[in-house]
Amino acid sequence: MHNTNRYSLSTIRVAAAAALLIAAAVLLAGCPSKGRAAYQNAMLHLQAQEYQPALDDFRKSLAAEPDNYMALFGEARALYELKQYQQALPLFEQFLTKTDRDRATYSSERDDAEFYRDKCKLELGIEVPQNPADIPPPPMGE
Repeated sequence: MHNTNRYSLSTIRVAAAAALLIAAAVLLAGCPSKGRAAYQNAMLHLQAQEYQPALDDFRKSLAAEPDNYMALFGEARALYELKQYQQALPLFEQFLTKTDRDRATYSSERDDAEFYRDKCKLELGIEVPQNPADIPPPPMGE
């Protein structure tokens, strides 16, 4: 009988530990990652036309989540708005390369990236082919 109580106490401890682990996992799942929080702040700055703080936050987001393609696009866009075309151009191209396999998911962002990539090229004196079939539509507001 003494062994049965000891086994029950052990079972209760294991169950309690499991419950604590589950609770911790649920709490952590609800918290945004450092990268996600920085990305959200960057988007707010971008919308407010605060391009340097947006750039800083996009870079923080990418440092925490290097595969965040939208943060990469945001960094390129902030650089473009800061007229840093030489730095923005390869980031737009990198975004287009990384999202090539998943074109449907990033369709509108890819159109915008192509548009801004070409505007960077023009600002840098690089010729942009003018085949009407290849010219992406301008983003809203442009």
